Amino acid sequence: MKRNFLFVIISLWAISSFAYDFQIDQMNYTILTGNEVELAGTKGTKTNLNVPETVTNNSTTYTVVSIGSEAFQYKTGMNTVTLPRTIKQIGYNAFYGCTGLTAVYVPDIASWCNISFPYGSYEYRASPLYYAHNLYINNQLVENIVIPDTITTISTYAFFGCTSITSISIPSSVEYIGDEALANCGNLSSINVDEANLMYSSADGVLFNKDKTTLLQVPVGKQGAYVIPDGTTTVGRGAFSYCTDITDVTIPSSIKTFEQSAFEECSGLTAIRISDIKDWCSIDFNYDTASNPLHVAHDLYINNVLTRQITIPSEVTSIPTSAFYRCSLTSLILPATLTEIGAHAFSECAQLDTVFCYALTPPTLNGGFGVGLSPTAVLYVPYDALAAYKSEEGYSLYFSQIKGLSEVENITENTATLKWLPDTAVVRYDIDIFTGGTPFAHYEVNGDGQVTSSQRYAPSVYHIPMDTTTSSSDYFVISLEGLDSGTDYTYTINGTDATKAPVYHEEGAFSTPSDTEGFEDAVADDPHKQTRKILQNGQLNILRGEKVYTLTGQEVR
Repeated sequence: MKRNFLFVIISLWAISSFAYDFQIDQMNYTILTGNEVELAGTKGTKTNLNVPETVTNNSTTYTVVSIGSEAFQYKTGMNTVTLPRTIKQIGYNAFYGCTGLTAVYVPDIASWCNISFPYGSYEYRASPLYYAHNLYINNQLVENIVIPDTITTISTYAFFGCTSITSISIPSSVEYIGDEALANCGNLSSINVDEANLMYSSADGVLFNKDKTTLLQVPVGKQGAYVIPDGTTTVGRGAFSYCTDITDVTIPSSIKTFEQSAFEECSGLTAIRISDIKDWCSIDFNYDTASNPLHVAHDLYINNVLTRQITIPSEVTSIPTSAFYRCSLTSLILPATLTEIGAHAFSECAQLDTVFCYALTPPTLNGGFGVGLSPTAVLYVPYDALAAYKSEEGYSLYFSQIKGLSEVENITENTATLKWLPDTAVVRYDIDIFTGGTPFAHYEVNGDGQVTSSQRYAPSVYHIPMDTTTSSSDYFVISLEGLDSGTDYTYTINGTDATKAPVYHEEGAFSTPSDTEGFEDAVADDPHKQTRKILQNGQLNILRGEKVYTLTGQEVR
């Protein structure tokens, strides 16, 4: 029963897909309204499709105004299409898959400009020009198009894929040019707009809106480097799409938006140049990886210097979706102010191996941190936030390790080991230890890891040694001695560069265990109560009879 029901559904779909009201010359027509019809398809494949202006059925004459959705889909045997000036609309996927097409014939350019195509991703496939590439007007191949001044509209995708045209002149009368109307025209090298046009303008053969705040279309024939003019705020939908000979694009700080598919199929692009990483992080990429030129160029230049290591400034609180998609970064520093990272912001950054994030609260992720990072990628985060980052799958699943920017290890009642990641820009580190907000001790360490001075603020007989830090993998390491047992400590590490400017900050907290437990255990094992604490060489020990032990039970003598 279920099989029969499914067969009925499929059959009804097939009937509705090819439904028509009458057939003439093996061409199927559907009546729309009044005396207008739509060409719904053909019986079999016509090698040369010649669509008539009018057809007569049962003594009624109809005007052919539309070609229906999927009307000629996959008619690979079709070579040419001739359209009358009465056609106003071509439906979804009408000529999709017609790979044998070589030419489209129309009576005049005005009638072609007025044809409406579906709008959306890949809807240019409805146009026969997508496969035919060559447009003929009155049987003459079109190369240099001059739009007549009677035209007010050039429809979306109107000339998409037309490789025969080399230049186009747009008169003052044109009030609307649809998205990607001139995209993927492989030999188009110049777009020129009449200066009297109130809606559009051109500069260096590139199409803009009137005040040049929106770049609408770069001709596919352009080659080499292109500098987007300062003052441009938007790069339009598909503006650079299929510009395979453009190798280098300079983005001004005025840019705020890249619309969808702005840099789709720009296979020759190798360099993107900007002046300020903060401005780059304020661009809206419209949730589309193909809108970001880095997805093909990979290499980002800041002030003409190739950048593999990027520091996001503290003014940035959010990194937009796709911002660094496929960028050739190797290391990244994220500020403490960061609260959000957009989807795919760092996806496919295959060389990104080291990320430092100073945010104490893990920035919200719209998806994971980024797929396709280096397989050995390590994330370094503040010591106090280590557990929070490790518990977030959006981080833990994408990094091979998550480590602290600083860590405190080997903690005993009176000693600990502090280690931190050094910065090559730092020439001096100031390390301050606090207890209850009160300064406890201070260390100065130079850029080579040498302790140059130290000071204990609280009254104590303990000695703070002048020691040399040692290297532990990527860290500087210093021993903290003379700590009080059972005490909560905080620490800050501040680094300054050669100009004494602050360039490094890290902070954390740790606690020393109490010595009470060790002492009470020793007393409990001594029925004659001959065990007591002693202070010896600045170190608290346990005296039991004639023997001295550390608080952990190790015999001293």
